[in-house]
Amino acid sequence: LGVENINGKDYHSVQYTDAEKSFTDTYYFEIESGLLKINKSTSETPEGLMTSTTEYNNYLDLGDGILFSIEIKTQAGPQTMNTRISTVELNKTIDSSVFKLN
Repeated sequence: LGVENINGKDYHSVQYTDAEKSFTDTYYFEIESGLLKINKSTSETPEGLMTSTTEYNNYLDLGDGILFSIEIKTQAGPQTMNTRISTVELNKTIDSSVFKLN
């Protein structure tokens, strides 16, 4: 979509709409850092259009050029959820019993 200014910061904005046009995601990448900072998702529901916004903050450097957001804020309608990730492990072996259904 081009460059968009949100709260005084410039972002490259990219938009995706599915083939059925039932949802649209717009991603905002901070020009200064190149990091994904905001995702706005709009989807068609029986009650009408529903929009949720997710903000990604406090990126943790995992090495080898991998950055991971450990603070995520999601707002959908009147609800807001703040998530803070305390540990990130890459390529960890997971016991297959975790995926067994009882």
